[in-house]
Amino acid sequence: MNIKKLADSAQMNYHTVRKYYLALYKRGLVTEPSEEIIPLLKRIAKLTEEGLSVQKAIDEIAKKDDSPQAFASILLRLEKKIDDLEKENRALRELVQVQLAEMKKMLPKQETKEESKKKKSWFKRLFFNKE
Repeated sequence: MNIKKLADSAQMNYHTVRKYYLALYKRGLVTEPSEEIIPLLKRIAKLTEEGLSVQKAIDEIAKKDDSPQAFASILLRLEKKIDDLEKENRALRELVQVQLAEMKKMLPKQETKEESKKKKSWFKRLFFNKE
């Protein structure tokens, strides 16, 4: 999901969502735009309407999310993201192996030392071919 889709989903102005998202990202509270952060964006909007700056609104939200449940939720999201990335990594490694195998098939077959010794020089084959 990108910031434009996030703004549409949150029914908020694109520039406002981008500003809030970047502030959250710089604080390390989010890693990528997703629907999970819409409540955070709306909470920041509410707090800024009450007179707080964006940074102070984020500070206020961060204080409330300091509970073990919030930490566990973040940890679960990170574990899921790691699992997804590991699956993607395995799939890409397999794809690379398949591509390498196909490329090896396209390469000309290399002669062994015995085959190259058995093969006569072009001069001998041309002028002394007795077969």
